[in-house]
Amino acid sequence: MIDGFEDPLHCSNGPLPASFQVRAYFTANRDEFALGPGDALEYLSWCDQEGLAVLSFDTWEPSQPGPTIVNGGEFEGDAAACREKIRSGDFEQFVLNIWVR
Repeated sequence: MIDGFEDPLHCSNGPLPASFQVRAYFTANRDEFALGPGDALEYLSWCDQEGLAVLSFDTWEPSQPGPTIVNGGEFEGDAAACREKIRSGDFEQFVLNIWVR
């Protein structure tokens, strides 16, 4: 369930509701976030509910001190297209950096 009582954290790739923050992977400077596949699907639903336009996602390996971007891991599309790509792909070992506006 997505928490609606707290303001979302504003990152360069979009807002992140408080309920996702503990489970999110952040860049070292916390400017961007990424989510595991299950959370990413829930986040896309939240974006739909909030009227946010989903633009794309990048696939990251959650490494330290920052992400390792997966070659060929970029996908452009709206929330429905991103949802379908996540459901049909093998992303379990990755986190997804979703871009919204």
